[in-house]
Amino acid sequence: MMECGRVNRCWRQSQIVCRWGVSLLVVVGLVGCGSEKQSLYEEEHAVPEHWPSGLIDAANKLDERLLSLQATDLQSADASESDNRETHESQLRDLVEWIPEVAADTDLSEPQWLPIYELCELMREHLSKGDVRAIDIEDDFARLQTMLREAEQKLAGAAATNSNSGESL
Repeated sequence: MMECGRVNRCWRQSQIVCRWGVSLLVVVGLVGCGSEKQSLYEEEHAVPEHWPSGLIDAANKLDERLLSLQATDLQSADASESDNRETHESQLRDLVEWIPEVAADTDLSEPQWLPIYELCELMREHLSKGDVRAIDIEDDFARLQTMLREAEQKLAGAAATNSNSGESL
């Protein structure tokens, strides 16, 4: 009989300890450990230097890299020029891949955005296969730059119209 009393007392003590443990876990879970949480994305995903800030910046970055490619094609084919060429080709591929996302982050409607996306997809496909160099599809780049500049003008016109209509109300 005495043994049974000890078991009950041990059982009650273990229940109390268990409740305190669960309560402590809940409190730590809700409050945290006191240090500010940092995003892992920010640490692991630095924004590349050639990421465009907008449509006009994307068009300008395309132009800069195409001009550099043309210049390196005209110069001698030494190792440093070859490295520059590869860097600019790679950055052009990146830009073509990123431009639809940059355009989607604007207020362009889907019918205005879709041609930009479709042209970028076509260009990306060719550039990723390696069947053409960026310099070989200059006309596509020129068309894309024109589309980006026109889209920016549409956005600026729409913003001006919206601000004027807001003033008249």
